[in-house]
Amino acid sequence: KDSLLSSIKFVKTRDGDVAWVDGIITHGVPPSAIPPGVTTFTTVDQVNIEWYLNSVTREVKDQMPPQACVFINEPKLFDLKTILIRQHGLRAEFVGGVLTCEDTVAIKRNETGKIILEGTLFDTFYKVRRILYDQYAIL
Repeated sequence: KDSLLSSIKFVKTRDGDVAWVDGIITHGVPPSAIPPGVTTFTTVDQVNIEWYLNSVTREVKDQMPPQACVFINEPKLFDLKTILIRQHGLRAEFVGGVLTCEDTVAIKRNETGKIILEGTLFDTFYKVRRILYDQYAIL
């Protein structure tokens, strides 16, 4: 519904726009009168089942745990190296599979594929961290 879409803050990604929505999803037989604020949708695989997205009241939202940040568009280290050099004029190179920047910051992936940023906590570290974060869409 337009009321739901107008209340959502979208974030641009490479493939489109995404947003975080708090709600309660139910399915089954539609209620006799759909309450205001309820959005219905039908999935492709389940043509005959209607799903209902019920918005969450402020009281319920206040009792929910805070939303953890969701990082979308995880960059490739090679692309990050190019951005560091071309757009920000920083010295960056790969040393043993680790992207080093200005000889003070190391960017690598751990065993699970998450990006790890290590280095001395000086201006270069914070600049590289900001550049890295700018590559993501953060919800």
